[in-house]
Amino acid sequence: MSKCPQCNNEWPDGQKFCGDCGAALEAAARVTVKRERRYVTVLFADIVSYSRYAHGYDVSHLHKDLEAIYGFMASKVEAHGGTVVSFFGDSIMAVFGAPTARENDEASAVRAALELAGEATKYNLRNEPVQLSIGLNAGLVLAGGIGAGGKIDFDILGDAVNLASRLQGAAGAGEILASETVYRRAGPLFNWESLDSMSLKNIPEPVPAYRVIGKREDDEARRYHGGGLAPLCGRDSEIGRIADLLGAVAEGRGQVLAMHGPGGIGKSRIVYELRHLAASLDFRVVETYTLPYGRLHAHFPLRNAVRVFAGLREDEAAESAPQKIRDAFSDFWKESEIREIRVSTLAWFLGYPFEEALIDKLQGAAKQDLLEVTLNEFFLALTDAPAGEEAAADSPFAGVDEGSKPVRKIRLTGVLNAKDVRARVEAAMERRRASRGHIPLCLVIEDMQWADVSTLNWLLQFCRLIKDKPIIILITYRPGFEHDWSSEPLVTYSEIELSPIQPEAVREMTRSALLAESIPEGLEDLIVRRSEGNPFFAQEIIRLLLGERILVRRGMKMELTMPLAALETRVPLSVVQVIQARIDGLGMDDRRTLQEASVIGRRFFDAVLERVTSQPGTLRESQERLTDSDFIHVFTRVPELEWEFQHVLMRDTAYETLDFPERESLHRMIAEAAEELYADRLEDFYAFLAHNFVLAGDRERAVHYLFREGKRLLRVGNISAAATALRDAFEMADEEHGDYLEIMFERAEVALQVESPSAAETILSRLPAELSPAQAARRLIVEGNILEQQGMYEEALDKLEAGRVKAESGGDSKLFRKAIRGMGVVQWTQGNLEEAEMHFKSCLKSALADSSKIAEAMALGNLGNVGLNRGNLGDALNYHEQALGIFQNLGNKQGEGVAYCSIGMVYHSRGEFTRAREFYEKFIEISRAIGDRKAEATALNNLGAIYHHQGKLDRAFKCFDDYLKLSRTIGYLRGEAIALTNIGSVCMDRGDFNGAVEFYEVAFNLNERLGAKREQAMVQGNLGMAYFFRGESDRSREQILSAMELAEDIGASDLVAENRIKLAELEADEGEFDKTTALFEKAVDAFEAHGRQGQLFSAYVLFADLSIAAGNAEQADAALEKAELLFGEVDDSPSLRDYHLGKAVFLSMQGKPDEALAAFKGALKEAESCAGPTNAKLYFEYGKFLAESRSELQEARKYLEKAHEIYQFRVDHGGGRKELEEITLLLNANQ
Repeated sequence: MSKCPQCNNEWPDGQKFCGDCGAALEAAARVTVKRERRYVTVLFADIVSYSRYAHGYDVSHLHKDLEAIYGFMASKVEAHGGTVVSFFGDSIMAVFGAPTARENDEASAVRAALELAGEATKYNLRNEPVQLSIGLNAGLVLAGGIGAGGKIDFDILGDAVNLASRLQGAAGAGEILASETVYRRAGPLFNWESLDSMSLKNIPEPVPAYRVIGKREDDEARRYHGGGLAPLCGRDSEIGRIADLLGAVAEGRGQVLAMHGPGGIGKSRIVYELRHLAASLDFRVVETYTLPYGRLHAHFPLRNAVRVFAGLREDEAAESAPQKIRDAFSDFWKESEIREIRVSTLAWFLGYPFEEALIDKLQGAAKQDLLEVTLNEFFLALTDAPAGEEAAADSPFAGVDEGSKPVRKIRLTGVLNAKDVRARVEAAMERRRASRGHIPLCLVIEDMQWADVSTLNWLLQFCRLIKDKPIIILITYRPGFEHDWSSEPLVTYSEIELSPIQPEAVREMTRSALLAESIPEGLEDLIVRRSEGNPFFAQEIIRLLLGERILVRRGMKMELTMPLAALETRVPLSVVQVIQARIDGLGMDDRRTLQEASVIGRRFFDAVLERVTSQPGTLRESQERLTDSDFIHVFTRVPELEWEFQHVLMRDTAYETLDFPERESLHRMIAEAAEELYADRLEDFYAFLAHNFVLAGDRERAVHYLFREGKRLLRVGNISAAATALRDAFEMADEEHGDYLEIMFERAEVALQVESPSAAETILSRLPAELSPAQAARRLIVEGNILEQQGMYEEALDKLEAGRVKAESGGDSKLFRKAIRGMGVVQWTQGNLEEAEMHFKSCLKSALADSSKIAEAMALGNLGNVGLNRGNLGDALNYHEQALGIFQNLGNKQGEGVAYCSIGMVYHSRGEFTRAREFYEKFIEISRAIGDRKAEATALNNLGAIYHHQGKLDRAFKCFDDYLKLSRTIGYLRGEAIALTNIGSVCMDRGDFNGAVEFYEVAFNLNERLGAKREQAMVQGNLGMAYFFRGESDRSREQILSAMELAEDIGASDLVAENRIKLAELEADEGEFDKTTALFEKAVDAFEAHGRQGQLFSAYVLFADLSIAAGNAEQADAALEKAELLFGEVDDSPSLRDYHLGKAVFLSMQGKPDEALAAFKGALKEAESCAGPTNAKLYFEYGKFLAESRSELQEARKYLEKAHEIYQFRVDHGGGRKELEEITLLLNANQ
């Protein structure tokens, strides 16, 4: 029931007036509005010097004066869509945006403030003109029924109210002060004066303030506003269709075009393009609009168009207006009597009536008929009037003659461009000029959903008059506006329904708006995701990011000042107002349904909404209306009915209106309803239940479901999402929670995979001293895995063995497998492949005994890795393909992705790079699908390795650099260290030894900080070789010896062998060939023991090269023969090139030039698949061979010059000069 504010009698809800006294019931109805969180604009207005007026003044007279002033204030507020919250003493508080929002309520508030300040002097207090001081602020408030007991009134609470009040207190007589939030939103529409920041009472920080000077005229505001538009993207077909209609109009065939779609979909943006396109093609363009509160203003769009044509300002003085009106319209009618009637009618229509005007003497329908005829004749006559005289092309009333066409570039993209569009219309324009000479008219009326009945009636009858006239009428509107013009026989009607633009068009908008060479990774995807193809939403998200300095420019790069994840829920205020205005246009039942649905989520099950709705009797009808209004739609009916909000920001806006206590209550009801409804398949709803219990404030049940969701995600291999769920459960749980220790172990194991060993250690440190045998075993196993990642292999094996013993004695086969798998990984990492294989086979046997398919798949994958390292690529491929099949059957996406990666590595090792890339790309696809950015980074690294092997150094560098950036983005320090190492290796192959040293040193320091000792040893050895090529032998020896020592400490015998080879090369360079031989023999023994065929082949080739340089032909020959025995097992172009080169140099030394030439040809063939800079030695040796053994000086010079260029680059980037000087001597000798 609604209570009358005058006589207190109660009447049914929905009745507008009191049945006894006739008072409006709207004010009383507002009190029943539920409390909501709303973004509003608050206006305070105060009578200046009121105390002086009131002093000694009779209270009855004072009330009479104030009543008139209050009435004036209320009328101005309500005329602009505001609501008077309260009168107190000499002041008024009004709000724009509650209980009903309209677009840009800030601008409406400023317009109301200007009229209040400007017209207040018409009212007197104690026979003196009144002046007002006004303050405006916009922000978040709680709006609705506020109070206690029997005194509950519509009110607003919040800081936004306080600041508006303080700004009013600081304003002078007749002055309007606005906050920065109001200025930002309403700025383009008004003139302002920026003031110094103000210190206001009880406001802790100085506040930026702006004085409102006045309103900009429509054309000025439009020019100001249009300058910041992003290019039109993704609308080629719509612009093309409009161009065809303009061509028809140019031939004299009138058209009516209705363009519709939800707010922000791009209607006004296309109108902006159409206006300039039509004007540039000699159309006369009349553009007008309705107001959000337009139903209170009859004929507003038409009156606005006529006023602009007459050149009248909105506040045109009564003295100057009549003459301007006569000057503007007198030429439209030739007969003087008719002219006087029509011009005086338009003057009356504009609010400047002439004396003795005919229209003032008419009543009712006769007056409306005269106005209708006058408006019809005026708009039809616009096709005969001279063009180009009334306004500039940027005004809403533009005409263009031949000498004054605008030079503005029409912003079209894609296959359509300005030239294409003009060509469609210009031919028709020429035919029109030749036959009749009329000027086509384009009449645009935007936002017809707000139009009053008088405007709609006039427009329909005018459409019937233009069938054979050169006129196009374009109307735009949003869902909910209903008409039946398509069935009108006298109207040629077309319709364009705008849909969201494609993701690539949103990306193009983003890039065009930012004009930067580099945009933060993921930002375009976020804008695509949040805008969902709505161009206005996309543009406003960009403005939000720039305006609040979330996105800042650094040179030609854009950088974020906060993580992307923090932006997922940010909604620009301009977008909130557009959506909130639509929501407020709904009936109370529909609005409530929308709010309740928003708490469930973007998508919501019908059964859940039915359980929690506060209005079950009207739910179905409400859902139908919301569907018709494009708020929601059916997402699926299988396996049950599920709905979806039309746009994610609609859901977010509806949700944000709910007060916190109401939200918590609804979240709890929703979670409990889901527990009952889906008890038989609760696992599918773990995340949903956890989310709702978190927001309901029920920590215990939230932890319960978060933990189970984390374990479910681990089972299906979504490691990244599992890490998030387990982290949240861990942070919310307390020690009394029943799952606390289990959560801690799962969290530590996942942290080791996606974060770092130190993160896992920190979690384990919180375990209690007293643990059960199984828990103690698990702790030992996790600690062993941590030590393995830190490169402390012996300690890791000790921990894992202790964990295995405890697990086996306790009969826990799952923990037993974890322990022996961990031991196998340690042995595999150290290069002890036989021991690793033994552990992985034990793991496989246990998995088969327990029928644990996931453990079986993991063991098969591990065995595949052993085969790969041994060079047994057929066995490796077989194991990985078996693992892939199991993971696919289980639906374990992470396992499937890892299997694809492993298979790719096998093909990579075979040299089948195209196949390898296919599998790596599948790995990337899955990694991105499950949000596993660490795996995605690994895939980028693998792709880089392919390009590196193929000698495509630029592509390799790009992949490694992307890997580095992504690793830094996700905080994956180990990946960052690997990327830096690989970039250093690319620099080595390029001959940029200074760059290699720089990257290797950073990688080494990072690995040292991580405690990754194996990686430290690897990088330190590489660093030693970089110093070697820079000619720094002492530093080189120091680094290589340190790498060997570290590798021996951790038991990494494969790395010890690799570094012995490096040291052997150093000893050979210094003439210590005996030491070289000893080091080589030890390294070869290790490679043979570990089955490292590829490394063994490369070692023999290198030893042959070093033997040749030392003049030891016998050892060189023996090494080449051993390499030749492994020839069939190697498919690696750089190694094969080096083999053929060594063979060629050896044969040449033996005086066999023809056989040497054949070997050189083999080397050159392999070199085609190698990176150019790595072929330097081949070019040098071949050029020298051609010059000295075959006297082919011209061909020799070609190869020597290639070598010279590469060695010169090396010298310029830190390399030694020895080879360069030798090449220079050869070139000089063979000129």
